[in-house]
Amino acid sequence: MEIKNLNVDYIKITQLQYQVLIIKAQEGIHILQLSKHLLLKKSVKEAYLLSKKWLKTWKIHVGYDAILKGEQPRGKGYGRQQLLEINNDIIENKELFHDAPVLYDYLETPLNDVQPFKDYILITLQAWKFYYQKYTGTAIRRIAIEQGEFYLKIISPNVIFITQEKLNEIYSLNYNQFINSLDLLKMRKVQLFSDWKFRELDTYCQQIMKSKDIQIWLMNPFYEQNQIKLELIKKINQNKYILLGEQLLKAEYQEFQLSQFIKNHFILVVFQNKVQLS
Repeated sequence: MEIKNLNVDYIKITQLQYQVLIIKAQEGIHILQLSKHLLLKKSVKEAYLLSKKWLKTWKIHVGYDAILKGEQPRGKGYGRQQLLEINNDIIENKELFHDAPVLYDYLETPLNDVQPFKDYILITLQAWKFYYQKYTGTAIRRIAIEQGEFYLKIISPNVIFITQEKLNEIYSLNYNQFINSLDLLKMRKVQLFSDWKFRELDTYCQQIMKSKDIQIWLMNPFYEQNQIKLELIKKINQNKYILLGEQLLKAEYQEFQLSQFIKNHFILVVFQNKVQLS
């Protein structure tokens, strides 16, 4: 009698577990479809990376494909897959940053040698919360740069250097010319994980630090590039430097390091009339 009761209890627990898995699969279908729809509409300002390897394992675990087809989930992997930490397979090993260890702490979770869409996908914040609340893992955030487009492989901040010549051109504009003058402001990308090309920019910044006549602004990354350019042109034209960000004070920019800026800001604006840029 005791053995029979144990068997009945085991069956009840198993059936309950499977019911929970079905609910998770149904929730996952809805949340992923909504996430894909919003990303295709390019209406998302903030997105998160999700490992495709982890997602595939999760789908097997909850019977995702069978539920999607309206079938009964089955198979030896159903309900038995071991789910590791989310994104654990696409994150770079901190020990590999031996040449520049300080950068790892400043960057937003560097990736290893993986490719967009092949090894990971973009999902919305709502979708990320769905997984993160149920499983452990590392959030890898990306902010839209323009019209819902995202940098996927690398974090690639931008820098605007504004010389006195450009300032004079902007001063001479009338209001109707603003929208057609965005090309006056050129943005330079800081490529972080491609041969360490930020060193070139770091050299420029070291030259800038020697200047007494300078303003440095860190821009709010939630604004699109053209919006930042337009607002910047307006403020310069009006001789008002109240921008979409915060100004670094003299004491701060004297201690300025590129790696510190990179962590939280995508746009850096530098007013300087002595540094020559190609």
